[in-house]
Amino acid sequence: MTHLATLFRAQRRWLLLFVSTAVLAWLGHIHFATAQRAAALPDSTDFYKFFLSAQRVNNGQSMYWLVPPRAHPGDPCHPSSTAADRQHLDTQVPSGLLLGGDDPCLGPNLNPPIFTALTLPLTHLPYEQAWWAWSAASIAAGILGVVLLVCALATDTRQRTVGCLAGCAALFLCYPTLANASLGQVGTLLLPPLVLAWRALRRRDELWGGVWLGLVAGFKPFLLILLPALWVQQRRRACMAAAATVAGMGLLGWALFGSDMHRHYLLVAADVTWSGTNWNASWAGVIERILSGQADSVLPQGSALARAWASGLSLLTVALVCWRLRQARHSPREDADALMALGLPASLLASPLGWSYYFPMLALPWILLWRHSAQMPTPRPWRMGLLLPLTLSAPTIAIQASPRPETPSVWWGVDSIYFYALVCLLGLGIALLQMKPERRNEQGAP
Repeated sequence: MTHLATLFRAQRRWLLLFVSTAVLAWLGHIHFATAQRAAALPDSTDFYKFFLSAQRVNNGQSMYWLVPPRAHPGDPCHPSSTAADRQHLDTQVPSGLLLGGDDPCLGPNLNPPIFTALTLPLTHLPYEQAWWAWSAASIAAGILGVVLLVCALATDTRQRTVGCLAGCAALFLCYPTLANASLGQVGTLLLPPLVLAWRALRRRDELWGGVWLGLVAGFKPFLLILLPALWVQQRRRACMAAAATVAGMGLLGWALFGSDMHRHYLLVAADVTWSGTNWNASWAGVIERILSGQADSVLPQGSALARAWASGLSLLTVALVCWRLRQARHSPREDADALMALGLPASLLASPLGWSYYFPMLALPWILLWRHSAQMPTPRPWRMGLLLPLTLSAPTIAIQASPRPETPSVWWGVDSIYFYALVCLLGLGIALLQMKPERRNEQGAP
């Protein structure tokens, strides 16, 4: 019987290897076709905004622009408006910022000024070549992140091979990863530095762990939530290194682009009116959808009320995670695992714009929790639970504008499925890390 069980496990690994390879080949074709279509429609991508921002800097203009009103019918940039409604728009808005070039209703670039330093070198290329370079870097970053993560956890070559293929297949099977590729977003680009931060923290290298975290948070400020989590884990050196890195990146952006660019960034960031979009998986998104004044809603409409509720729930989420991390302090390895397993989902939930195309970075907490579940006395129920957020993230869901009384939606249904995936992953992480493992695997590379 022991021989048969060993043979079955070996066959199962080979089957997983074959299926993962086939799925990756299929997904590679889909991602290439998606990138090819996006290259032909530049203004349909977010990368076009990044590229335009860099071009405007080269031309001596601001990298930011505001969008005219777009929330209600009759607004010049509402989806129902026509070209005739927009032809009388001025090229300037009250703040003095230019509109978005040829398309005055082009959505703005909401990244901090230092982010544009990443795309400035690409302006020396034609747009299509720049797009393919960015897409190739994005896909390579996703693969690299999974490889770095699996190689840190696996104990032999066979585990590394199967784990890397299965992990990449799971990552690229989720629709947010495809959306990230079609839009030219940065969800997969965030994964390698986050994995490097986690690896450094596991081996007690707090300086480099903090530097890598600060580097990511400098580009994406919603990840600043990880800093108080570091502090409550008594990783003060890592927290200060991360804060110093974020401050250094801000000063570098100030030196490169000037103070006006940061003022423009704050103006644009304060003018977001589309947080109720169904791809926003955060508390701010779901509360905005609930209080959007839908025709069948008995709740009061009001963006101020939505912001207040979302802010309160976001603070409560951060406080819960910090409390849990403080209570669950063990070895440096376990602390680093808990930081990423709870901190990354919480950062998206607490962010005003926790877009689903950032979900690729959740490969790190998901794989860590999957590995941790193997140490439970009964791992199967936990693993079935962990398949739920993966399943919720897999289907193709078209982006929908914020619901309005004239365009109501079922806020608690498909429109909030990414929110459910985040809550499910965070809840499972809190519950799983609270359980006492049957055995602890301290083997393997850091």
